[in-house]
Amino acid sequence: ASGGNILTWYSNSSLTGGTTTAPTPNTSGEGTTTYYVTQSNSYGCESAASTIAVTVNPKITGNTIGSDQTICTNSTSNTLTSGSTVSGGNGTFSYGWPQSTDGGNTWTTIASATLASYSPGILNATTLYRRFINSSSCSDTSNIVTITVQGTLSNIDIAAPQTICSGSLPDLLKGQTPTGGSGTFTYSWESSLNNSTWTIIPGTNAADYQPGALTQTTYFKRK
Repeated sequence: ASGGNILTWYSNSSLTGGTTTAPTPNTSGEGTTTYYVTQSNSYGCESAASTIAVTVNPKITGNTIGSDQTICTNSTSNTLTSGSTVSGGNGTFSYGWPQSTDGGNTWTTIASATLASYSPGILNATTLYRRFINSSSCSDTSNIVTITVQGTLSNIDIAAPQTICSGSLPDLLKGQTPTGGSGTFTYSWESSLNNSTWTIIPGTNAADYQPGALTQTTYFKRK
């Protein structure tokens, strides 16, 4: 109030039931509430009312960006995008994407990432991502997605070529013990008669493979 004037607050345009205590808006539900305030001087003269509209927007919901991923070094991760429809605020959203390469201790906002989705591209180190959404006075932070980058696989070769007689049993195809990745490995073997079209050999899940007797040139590879 100016000078020695007194403020009187009202919750209706009829200006009834006034109080000198400023109201605290209720934010438990969405909607707009209008308050009215006047000034009165020592002669009892009251001014026209000024209005203050308080709009409570709904909380932002649906701000999820998928689940954790595991990729190999220098591989491209999947795009991070909304897992559900984003709603709330005033219906208009702006986005930001922070990332962390130290396990979430420090975060840096990616300057070029301003859309609802983000493609990290090729990664060579484990990186964490999350998404900020702002809408009017409302904001929300998504779940954290960790993209784990495993080391490159090495020692993946198998035995050298063999020359045998038709109907003979080849020597055991021995595979190197691989390194890299998560350190845990699974195997499958494939065969081909033309080194072009390949067929998975059922039940082959060991590091080595013993083919049966062969009557024609056959190619083998291990995944």
